[in-house]
Amino acid sequence: MFTGLSNSHLYTASRIRVEFQVPELDGPKATLGTAFFVRNKHGQMCLITNRHVLDLDYTERSGKYRGASVSRITVETFLAPQLDTNAKPMERHVANLFVAARPIRFATQYAEDVACIVNPVFDSQGAGPARLEYFFDYDLLADDEWIESHLSICDFVVFPGRPQVGSATPSPSKVPPWKIQEHSSNCGLKSGWPSQA
Repeated sequence: MFTGLSNSHLYTASRIRVEFQVPELDGPKATLGTAFFVRNKHGQMCLITNRHVLDLDYTERSGKYRGASVSRITVETFLAPQLDTNAKPMERHVANLFVAARPIRFATQYAEDVACIVNPVFDSQGAGPARLEYFFDYDLLADDEWIESHLSICDFVVFPGRPQVGSATPSPSKVPPWKIQEHSSNCGLKSGWPSQA
């Protein structure tokens, strides 16, 4: 990111849980991941996540999940205290997406593990209207040109993420919402969550 890691950027990382109906399985299959909301150039809010989170068959070469369909998408975001996105949030907001309301879009290049839902429609699970307070504006995103001109091999990159710590959902004040990754070419990716303070 161009502007550093302020709280308004760190807490854009949302947790997403996706349930699928799979023809060959008796019960639903679920995936977990990190998602972000980005306001695009047209002012539309977009949910961005990895394709393997929304496409169960994407990384499964055996074909056992072929025909799987998304039945439920739940997103857990943070709420800003008194709408101040520079403050540290202490509350979570859980909302379901109406799956049939918007199509899931995938990157045109199959190898790019990216998925997007433009203008997702939310149901806040009986908690009133959906609230989305932490998001990125499109002009803050780094494109290929920026990355090539500003990053070198083995530079360290820090970006927001939502670690899965066991089966419990950790408190926002206990788990740092960022990940450290080494930018590398032929030596593979080295990454990890910082130790909890």
